[in-house]
Amino acid sequence: MRCAKPVVSLVISLGACFFWPAYAASDAVVPALRVTAPNGQKSVLIGSIHIGVEGLRQPNASIFKGARSYVVEQLPEEGPPAEPRKLSTEALVAGMASGQPGLAKWAQQLSPQELMGLKERLRCNGGVPPNQPDEAFKLVLAMERPLTAAELAIRRCSLTGKKSRDELLAQYAKANGIRASSLELNAEVEPRRLSVPDRIYLHQLRVAMTAKQEQALNDAAEALNRGDYDALREVLRRLAANQADFELYERLMIANRNGAWMSKLLAHLAVGNAVINVGAAHLPGKDGLIQMLRDRGCVVEPVMLPEEPGS
Repeated sequence: MRCAKPVVSLVISLGACFFWPAYAASDAVVPALRVTAPNGQKSVLIGSIHIGVEGLRQPNASIFKGARSYVVEQLPEEGPPAEPRKLSTEALVAGMASGQPGLAKWAQQLSPQELMGLKERLRCNGGVPPNQPDEAFKLVLAMERPLTAAELAIRRCSLTGKKSRDELLAQYAKANGIRASSLELNAEVEPRRLSVPDRIYLHQLRVAMTAKQEQALNDAAEALNRGDYDALREVLRRLAANQADFELYERLMIANRNGAWMSKLLAHLAVGNAVINVGAAHLPGKDGLIQMLRDRGCVVEPVMLPEEPGS
């Protein structure tokens, strides 16, 4: 059961509760996907970039018209917490001598410019005051794995206060009295994160400090604005150090999680009228959600949603 590729096109339809309006080609629209479950129930699936990005068109609140549920990857407050991440042995040994945690081996490889950039990301994303001793920064550099630093580096500082799609949709859902549901618990996905080799996180950290990352975010936004998820996957592939590492990360952090989500996701789709928001990287490819849902009897089609002006 196959449908057109999810590129920009007009889909005009009436759902069971959702109304899918028609738009002229010149109207401001946001590409998304309509998923029809095997029982005929319809829902919206939309891909996200988890940070605010200039130029990414955002849907307006009508995405929740008639919605029964809002489904996301994770809810921080849900379920048991993940195991605390550990400090490196070398950092602890250095700390016993100096009273301050030392640098982990991976952190010793960072240039002064990379360290400065990482500290600024911590300040602007973590609320650390500028020009003050930063114990939190020392702890990040003392961690056994570079995962925490890579997560921090990727969340570039926003000078405009631009809301992410996640933040905007959460705001809409709350205004409509719709509680969010998650596809996974943080404690479940943490072992997957830790299974990724350090070299991949160290590369992600370093690339995040360069103009290459900025260009990739712009290219990703343009691909999402076109509804071209294959192009977005190519943007992510170009950011990787090599093809083998791209495929390994995609398998560990995209494909395996997609498979683990299926039972919950299909249950929401069977009820219908769900708004499902996941990172856009989870959509394309043979192990992407689009293909996985089609393989399970769902019809996945492109649909256009009205844009939120000035978002």
